[in-house]
Amino acid sequence: MDRNQIRRFAVKATAAAFVAALSIGVTQHAYAQDKPKKVVLRFASDFPPPPHPAGLAMRYFAERLPQVIPGSEARLYYAGALYTIPEAFEAMRQGNLEMSWMQIGKAAPVDPWMLTVVGPGILTTVGAVDNLDKTQTYQMLVDRLAKNQAVTVFGVGHMSFGMGIGGKKRFAKPEDFVGRKLRSMGPVENASLEAWKANPVVMGFGEVPNAMESGVIDGLMTSLGGWNSMREQAPFYT
Repeated sequence: MDRNQIRRFAVKATAAAFVAALSIGVTQHAYAQDKPKKVVLRFASDFPPPPHPAGLAMRYFAERLPQVIPGSEARLYYAGALYTIPEAFEAMRQGNLEMSWMQIGKAAPVDPWMLTVVGPGILTTVGAVDNLDKTQTYQMLVDRLAKNQAVTVFGVGHMSFGMGIGGKKRFAKPEDFVGRKLRSMGPVENASLEAWKANPVVMGFGEVPNAMESGVIDGLMTSLGGWNSMREQAPFYT
C-alpha cells in the first residue's frame, strides 16, 4: 500500500465520518522524507470494535501501517474509551492524540457547521452519498477544520444510509416513542426524537451497554453496525 492508497483507504473506509489528524505532526512529518520514520499513532473513535464495519477498517489500518512504515504502531481506542469526539479535538491540539475517526454529527458541539451535511444537506441517493467528498460543502468543512481546529482531514465516507432504533421491544409507530428515554448522538437526532415525544439522552456508544442494562435508557438510536453489537440487549431494531 503506497501513500495514495492510504489516502484512498481513509476516504472509502469511513454515517458520514471524517478521519482527521493533527495538522502539525503526523500528516506533515511522517511523509516528509522518502524513507519515513516509524510512528506511533493513537487512533480514537466513538463506535464499537469489530465486527462493526468501521471498527474492522481501523483494525485493517493498524495491520497495514507497520507494513508500509516498518516499526510503526497504531493504538486503537474504540467506543469513546480514550476520548469522545469533542474531546478528541482538544487532545489532538495538545499532542495527546494523533488521529480520530469523527462522526460528523458528534463533531457538531465543536463546530455546528458540521451539521450542514447531516441536517439541511441530507443526501438521499447512493451516488450522492458516495460522492460527498466531491461537494463544495465538504471542502468548506475541511478548510474550516484546518483553520479553526488545526486538524487535517484525510477523507470522508459513510457506514450506513440511516439510523434505526434498537430496544427490548419494537418501536414501530410514533406512539411507541412517547416518554421513552432513547440514546441519541447529537442535535439532529435529538430533534427527531423530540418530535416523536421521546426523551433523547446523548451518550457515547461506550456507555450504551451499561445504560441499557441498568434501565437508564429504554433503547438506542444507532446504525445497523452499532446495533449488531447490541443485539442481545436490544433484540428489536426498526
